[in-house]
Parts: sequence; C-alpha cells; structure tokens
Amino acid sequence: MATKDTGNIFEDCVQNVVEVLHNNRTKLGLKEIHDTEVSVIPKFPCVTVEFDTAEEEWVRIPNRKKISVTLSITYYHEELTERTRLKELRKQLDELADILRRNWDVNGYCGTHGSSVESVTSHPIALGTQWIAGGLIIFTCMKEITVTLA
Repeated sequence: MATKDTGNIFEDCVQNVVEVLHNNRTKLGLKEIHDTEVSVIPKFPCVTVEFDTAEEEWVRIPNRKKISVTLSITYYHEELTERTRLKELRKQLDELADILRRNWDVNGYCGTHGSSVESVTSHPIALGTQWIAGGLIIFTCMKEITVTLA
C-alpha cells in the first residue's frame, strides 16, 4: 500500500501504523482497529492506536531533523473473567509486536530510521464499568524531515 503522508507528522504516523495493522488484520484475528481511544465497548479483539509523545533532534543544521513519534497501541482481548487465558493474551500481544517489528519501516513512512517496539505489557483495562483483558505496546517511529527556516 502507498505511504500516507499528508504533512501532519503525528497523524500520518498513526494512520500508517493503522494501515500496517489493517493489512495484517486477518492474521492477528482483529475485529476492529481504531485510530483513537474507544469510549464504547468494542468488538473483541480490537486495537487502538494513539499518539503519545514526540521528540526532535537536529540531524543537519539548519535543515534536517529527526522526529521520534511515540504511540500507545492498546490491545483489547476479551472481557476479563475467571476463565481469561493469560497465556493466550500474551501470545496475541507478542504476535502484534512481531508484526510491528517485521514492518519496521511502517509502510515506508519511516524510511531508513525505522521504528522500535519499546515495551509490551499485559494488564487489565478499565472501559466504562467493565474490565477488559488486554495490554499496551509502546511503539516509536523515527522519521527524518526537511525544515525550512524563515
């Protein structure tokens, strides 16, 4: 698929990660993929991709910067019950992280700087009045951009 690059670095990063996940939706068994936090109970399993933080550093002064965009990818596995299989949950989180690692250039968006899975953590998620078995992946995309100083 073509890289989504509208000029909004943060939104483009989220949309390209969503596209990578959408392209692997069947393999991951995902029913829904959202580019924002969900406020209603989703169809399980599902993923949300949200912008978290960004950092920048000069690569070449005065016109090249490297932007590091960190995203929070929340995985909602199923409603948390006594029968929730934590081993299965952990396996799904690891598969999701592996897909992100294999697609290190994030659909071509990151170029040569690539991306990195910073952490993978399983934990219960409060959603409304329910508890959901799920987890969080912290994912960072690095992209070099040209800066025009006025």
